[in-house]
Amino acid sequence: MAKTYFLLLFIILITLLSSILNLAFTTKLNFTTDQSSLLAIKNHITFNDPDHILAKNWSTTTTTSFCNWVGVTCGARHLRVTALNLSNMDLNGTLPPYMGNLSFLSSIDFSVNNFYGHLPQEFSQLRRLKIIKFSENSFSGVIPSWIGNFSKLEQLRLANNSFTNLPKEIGNCRKLKILFLAANQLTGAIPSTVFNLSSLEKLDLGYNHFSGSLPNDMCKNISNIQYLYFGSNKLQGRLPSSIGKCTNLQEISFHENKFVEGIPTSIGSLTKLKKIYAYNNTLTGLISPIFNLSSLEVIYIERNNFSGELPIDICDKLRMLKYLSIRNNGFTGSIPRDIWNCSFVELDLAYNYFTGRVPREIGNIDDLMILSMGSNSLYGEIPHAIFNSTKLQILYMYDNKFSGSLPSNFDFWLPNLQEMILWGNKLSGGFPSSISNSSNIILLLLSTNIFSGFIPNTLGHLRHLEILALMDNKFTTQSGSIDQWGFLTSLANCKQLTILDISSNPLNGILPAAAFGNLSTSLEQFDFSACQLRGKIPIEIGNFTNMISFNLSENEHIGSLPITIERLQRLQSLDLFNNKLHGSIPHALCNLQNLFELDISKNKFFGPIPSCIANLTSLRHLYLASNNFSTLSSSLWDLKDILIVNLSSNAFNGSLQGTIQNLRTLISLDLSSNQFLGDIPTTLGDLQNLQYLSLSNNKLQGIIPESLGSLVSLMSLDLSNNNLSGVIPQSLVKLIYLTNFNVSFNKLKGRIPIKGPFRNFLAQSFMGNNGLCGSTYLQVSQCKNISLHEHKNKTIVVLEFVLPAITIHSARRFYENLVPSCTIYEVECPDHSFRKFTDDGRYLISFNRNHQELVVYRPTWLSYSCNEEYCTSHDFPSKAKIFESFFTQMYCVSLASSNELICKDFFIYMETIKDHITFNDPDHILAKNWSTTTSFCNWVGVTCGVRHLRVTALNLSNMDLNGTLPPHMGNLSFLSSIDFSVNNFYGHLPQEFSQLRRLKIIKFSENSFSGVIPSWIGNFSKLEQLRLAYNSFTNLPKEIGNCRKLKYLLLGNNQLSGAILSTVFNLSSLELLDLGYNHFSSSLPNDMCKNMSNIQFLYFDSNKLQGRLPSSTGKCTNLQEISFEENKFVEGIPTSIGSLTKLKKFYAYNNTLTGLISPIFNFSSLELISIGDNNFSGDLLIDICDKLPMLRYLYINENGFTGSIPRDIWNCSFVELDLSDNYLTGRVPREIGNINDLMFLGLVSNSFYGEIPHAIFNSTKLQFLDMNDNKFSRSLPSYFDFWLPNLQELLLWGNKLSGGFPSSISNSSNLITLDLGDNIFWGFIPSTLDNLRHLECLLLSNNKFTTQSGSIDQWGFLTSLANCKRLILFDISSNPLNGILPGAIFGNLSTSLEKLYFDNCQLRGNIPIEIGNFTNMISFSLSGNELIGSLPLTIERLQRLQLLDLFYNKLHGSIPHAICNLQNLFELAINKNDFSGPIPSCITNLTSLRRLYLNSNKFSTLSSSLWGLKDILEVGLSSNTFRGSLPVTIQNLRTLIYLDLSSNKFSGDIPTTLGDLQTLQYLSLSNNKLQGIIPESLGSLVSLLSLDLSNNNLSGVIPQSLNGELFHTMNCSMQRMGLGMTCY
Repeated sequence: MAKTYFLLLFIILITLLSSILNLAFTTKLNFTTDQSSLLAIKNHITFNDPDHILAKNWSTTTTTSFCNWVGVTCGARHLRVTALNLSNMDLNGTLPPYMGNLSFLSSIDFSVNNFYGHLPQEFSQLRRLKIIKFSENSFSGVIPSWIGNFSKLEQLRLANNSFTNLPKEIGNCRKLKILFLAANQLTGAIPSTVFNLSSLEKLDLGYNHFSGSLPNDMCKNISNIQYLYFGSNKLQGRLPSSIGKCTNLQEISFHENKFVEGIPTSIGSLTKLKKIYAYNNTLTGLISPIFNLSSLEVIYIERNNFSGELPIDICDKLRMLKYLSIRNNGFTGSIPRDIWNCSFVELDLAYNYFTGRVPREIGNIDDLMILSMGSNSLYGEIPHAIFNSTKLQILYMYDNKFSGSLPSNFDFWLPNLQEMILWGNKLSGGFPSSISNSSNIILLLLSTNIFSGFIPNTLGHLRHLEILALMDNKFTTQSGSIDQWGFLTSLANCKQLTILDISSNPLNGILPAAAFGNLSTSLEQFDFSACQLRGKIPIEIGNFTNMISFNLSENEHIGSLPITIERLQRLQSLDLFNNKLHGSIPHALCNLQNLFELDISKNKFFGPIPSCIANLTSLRHLYLASNNFSTLSSSLWDLKDILIVNLSSNAFNGSLQGTIQNLRTLISLDLSSNQFLGDIPTTLGDLQNLQYLSLSNNKLQGIIPESLGSLVSLMSLDLSNNNLSGVIPQSLVKLIYLTNFNVSFNKLKGRIPIKGPFRNFLAQSFMGNNGLCGSTYLQVSQCKNISLHEHKNKTIVVLEFVLPAITIHSARRFYENLVPSCTIYEVECPDHSFRKFTDDGRYLISFNRNHQELVVYRPTWLSYSCNEEYCTSHDFPSKAKIFESFFTQMYCVSLASSNELICKDFFIYMETIKDHITFNDPDHILAKNWSTTTSFCNWVGVTCGVRHLRVTALNLSNMDLNGTLPPHMGNLSFLSSIDFSVNNFYGHLPQEFSQLRRLKIIKFSENSFSGVIPSWIGNFSKLEQLRLAYNSFTNLPKEIGNCRKLKYLLLGNNQLSGAILSTVFNLSSLELLDLGYNHFSSSLPNDMCKNMSNIQFLYFDSNKLQGRLPSSTGKCTNLQEISFEENKFVEGIPTSIGSLTKLKKFYAYNNTLTGLISPIFNFSSLELISIGDNNFSGDLLIDICDKLPMLRYLYINENGFTGSIPRDIWNCSFVELDLSDNYLTGRVPREIGNINDLMFLGLVSNSFYGEIPHAIFNSTKLQFLDMNDNKFSRSLPSYFDFWLPNLQELLLWGNKLSGGFPSSISNSSNLITLDLGDNIFWGFIPSTLDNLRHLECLLLSNNKFTTQSGSIDQWGFLTSLANCKRLILFDISSNPLNGILPGAIFGNLSTSLEKLYFDNCQLRGNIPIEIGNFTNMISFSLSGNELIGSLPLTIERLQRLQLLDLFYNKLHGSIPHAICNLQNLFELAINKNDFSGPIPSCITNLTSLRRLYLNSNKFSTLSSSLWGLKDILEVGLSSNTFRGSLPVTIQNLRTLIYLDLSSNKFSGDIPTTLGDLQTLQYLSLSNNKLQGIIPESLGSLVSLLSLDLSNNNLSGVIPQSLNGELFHTMNCSMQRMGLGMTCY
């Protein structure tokens, strides 16, 4: 028994000893494993801390246990690592797989470092993990699915990395309380499993790329959630209706997504909610649901479409509210008076439609720090109480209608103010000098008000001031005072000042050099333009070495450009436009390496352009127009990256042959009004980005090069007033963007092209080219039809006898050489004894002495045809050898029966006029009638005096005649009236014309005459009418004042310039004066009407006149019509105008007139008022119709009128009423529908609200109804059909109209344009639209129209539209149509369609193959739908297509080769689909392509031909599977401005040739496998604004060449970079 006991005890001891030894060995092994893992982490880390704390502390050379290492925590029992905290240590590296051996790890925190790479698979072994904190690193790749195995996980913080996918397995982490994944690159829908994590308290998915919608039952299983962040994603749809079930929610963020519709009412259940962020979505409706949340402290809902008024008891409902930002919405009404009961810290109401006065109680909000009310319609005085908010730091009240002055005791009230912006109001009074005691001000903007007086000299106290903007006021300086420029002197103490803008103030003086030079050297922008400054530009300009933009334009500076300007090495913009500077351009200017824009136009600079200008490699805009430059350096053409060049109106000469083709990026070139000679260089055709080209008013000759047809981007081409010959090239018909074309006054001939853009040009484009022919509406001769015989035969012209150019000597030589059998003076055949040429060689006169007859011959052309194969130049037919082949008998008159004077008028003068004319009338009336068979006194248009039988009147008006005025007209000495108006006569008025002293009437209007109006016009003392309108005369002589009997002077629509001569206003007999549509400048004399009391009609419209309207206007007491429109007149309407009791029409449209318009309300005779596009203000008179009973036309659009429409408006007999673009508010009075004759009603862009009065639709004569962009609500009347039978345009977009689409609208059968877009219309679109046979534009976008799914008539509206054969534009985008586009119905739409938009319509199915029917289509978009299938091959029929947008669908397959046949395609967007395969090589055929977006597809192979699209502007290829290296031929894309190749599999080096793309502004190569260094050549991308090279394998340093002035953002994160420049 004892033995058994001892044996058992021995066995137990042995077992126990074995266990102890085994435990010791295991512990030793685990100890070693943890230490090895920690050392592996250390070896993967690069230490950036200067003291190397971690590098020294984590060491095996000391006796310290790893459990005591920095950041390491071990468990007490097993001495294993349980927590690892290396946060915020500035560490770089990757996570080693050995970390998976730290099997006791429950918490790891590596946040705020620079770790990168993927999470290793071995990490999945750490099953004890409760806390993972990797935020603010550079980890990438997917969040692995094994994360769902961490069943104990409570916190997962991975924010601010580059993870790309969230696995559904995250839903297995049932104990998860905190999930922070913000600021990654997560995409796709949010996995539904996230919303099953019932323990979740904080969820942050913001700042990712999540798409799709949130589940409606989102809050069903996450009732514990307290913080919920979805901000800055791409989420869409409605906000979840179950939001109210997240009852513990304290903060929620939906900001910066695409959520629509309203805030769900259930949100009112969130009684613990403190903060709501929903800004920058498309949310609509009222926000009343959130007014019940008494716990709310923060509401940020700006940049949505919310509407309604703020509740008057807002502060009672939301007592905790401190931050309220509702800017950029549609809120209306006034600001509640109880606003002061809130404890606001920030209140932002900007960019809404608030009206009324700001309640003075707002100044009682004690804690207010930010107050923003900009861009509303608030008026009245800014309450002085606001300036009593002692904590106020930011005050924004800009762009309202505030008036009155600022408080004078400003100094005591805003001690903490940092920013004050009050621009764009009507504030007046002086500049409060004590504002300078608000010494913390950084930004002060008082611009565009009516402040006046002196700028105080105490601004120097604002030591923190950085921006001071006072432009567009009436500040002056105290001229003659010793302290005239004291404010400038004081500003020298503002050492942080970077922007100083006092432009457009009448400072009126000489800029003091000392005060100017003492301003802070930190200045970057200086603008004193339009300040009435004189004197020289101070040489102290060189002090401002940080200057970026310097502007002294529109002053009266003299002298030369200071050479000290070369010190401004950061200068990017220099604007000295419109001064009186002179001298040459100094070479110092060429040292400004960063200069981007140089404007010294309209000065008196002269001499050559220095060759060193080629040094300005950053120059993009160059304006040297209107100077006296004479020599153009060839180095100018070396500025190969320049965009705009304007050298017009100088004295440049010589040819243009050179290297102009180097300017490949040029978009605008103006060389007009110089003296360039020779041919237009063919190399101009290489400038394929050129949009504007003007070579007019030079001496160019030769033909128009065919190569200009290669300017595929050209919009405007002006070659007028040169000596060009030949034909207009057919290649120009390919210029599809050409909208302005002028070749007038050249020597062109041949047929005017009829295709392409030439369909839209008018006669003015071609006038003054006698040889052109074409359609009659172009006012040129009709082209002769070419017979089949003429096509087959070649015509040899033996002689083309050009009459105007012939001389008597050449005529004799011609006669002697070709008719050798006859002599000049005595000829036997025919039987006439004597012949003699007229002095000009134009006629051969024969006197037959036997019969006493005078015979007149005219030389003619001789031509013949022969078979082209056998033609020789010597093979003349027999007829080429006889007299009659070269001379045609015109007249034979017996001298015995005619006196000498009659013969002169008959043979020489009248026939000469006829010979200068080309007849375009098809019946040749004049050509046949002016014949010897009748007396010339009976000829068409000729009137003779009874006594002398001499020509006294000549009327050839409106006969479609071409030609010049021959000098012989001066011999019609009895002429008293001449009317050649409405023809195509051209050239100058001949000197001989001055002999016609009997002239009373001259009518040359509507021709193409050019040159100056000659001074001898003043010799016509009997002249009563001078009508020269619609020509191209360039100068009005002062001698016009000698025509004392002149009653009618019509010079409108010419090219007259300079000041209007004072002698014009001395013509006391004048009854009508028309100087409109010229280039007159300067001001009108104040005593203009002193001597013109008889004037009845006065037109100055469309010039460049400026200054005030003359105060003497009231002395023109007989005035019936007056027009000042489209000038630069300022200030108000003179009160004297109220004396014009006969005035019927008043035009002052498009000036800068201000003030009230009350002076014109005294004209009971007024029928028309046109004063749109000014700055008039005030309310409309309530008795306007009583005061102006004759008023028919009222245009006051684009002003600053306020108030409501008067109810007595119906008492007016308006035909047209335009109140658009003002600040009118309230409801439209229903009485407006009682205006019986109303044809046009424009109420666009005001703040009208309520229902559109149904009475308006009872205006049976109404043709145009435009009520866009207001706040109208409710529905349209249903009885539309009986009310608007004559309606042509109905424009109601941009309101809040709702209800159904009235089907009977289709009975308004004259409708041309119907725009109901951007409203809340719903229901079905009626199928009765087929009655609108004249419909051209139908716009229904952004509503809630649907189709009747499943109905046989689901697409009935589309079927009915097939009968609208004139339909050009159809936009139904952003409506939930929800269905499959039916091919047959779709294909039956009008083939005249040019633009078709079905974006965001919830369409499914394939794109119908019938798309090929629309051969006139220019723009086609089906983006944002769910279309499937491939791209139909029939698309190749759309040869006019310029835009194809299929973005965001589910299309698949490869890009068909058919698309390569779309030669006019400008933009192709098929991004975010499922296209695959290679990019076809034929894509290089798309030579018009400028924008290509293939992002987010599955393309795999990138054809090298893509780099052959050398004129492309934007290329997006991101998020595909392209691989391989980037080719060096990428340099071919010299015009590229945007290139995105991110998120592909490109490898290899970044090609150095990328540096050749000097117009590139955006470049992203992120998320590829690129390696090697960042090329130094990227520093040559001088236009670059954004560069993203993140998430590659790049190494080396960041090149110093990238440290440019214009550079905005760069991202080079996730690389292995050495020391260098900072990435940000």
